[in-house]
Amino acid sequence: ILGGKFGNIKPTFGDKSKILFFDTEQNRPNVQALLQRILILRGWAEEHNDRLKIYSLREMHVIERLRYISRKIDALRPTAVFIDGLADLAFDFNDIEQSQDVIIKISQIASSKGCTIFFVLHTNKNDMNMKGHLGTLALQKCSDVFYIEKDEEDFFNVTETDCRNIPIKDFSFKIDNDGIPYPAKKEIIEIDEQEKDNKNETGKTKKQRKRK
Repeated sequence: ILGGKFGNIKPTFGDKSKILFFDTEQNRPNVQALLQRILILRGWAEEHNDRLKIYSLREMHVIERLRYISRKIDALRPTAVFIDGLADLAFDFNDIEQSQDVIIKISQIASSKGCTIFFVLHTNKNDMNMKGHLGTLALQKCSDVFYIEKDEEDFFNVTETDCRNIPIKDFSFKIDNDGIPYPAKKEIIEIDEQEKDNKNETGKTKKQRKRK
């Protein structure tokens, strides 16, 4: 969105695009580190600019967070807004009324201000579904949903699970020792079916001989 390139992902916005990033979970030093990572990825040396604004809302009261986000969007008119994480805009993400209130307000802001709103919401431990009533209601309004999972080889695998637009192919990335993400492809080893059958048959023969 800011005009940078990441692997096969190419920018479609010009030099006037603007991002607001709101973090509700991390402390201020970690949010500052997040800013620095984005600047490195974009290739920007300057610490501050008018196209990228990041805010730490961890210490802000739950009731005030969405109001604050709305005011900033109204004042700065961004191209896109990121909210990490959405569950912290409500007291209880399992409460239907609170969840509806958050999703309705987010939808209204996106429509009235003409910006795209991205948000992060954790999934249930036993499936890929977003948490609580908040996740259920959010899914009804989202145009695109991406599931991100870290595997045993430290790959972060991204899969689009729901799409109302042009679908995006799965992709993966890793994070280096400095905390900077970089594109990374998983090596896929294909085994010839005949060779696979031969291996299975050989294994079976060995087992049979052992039994004898």
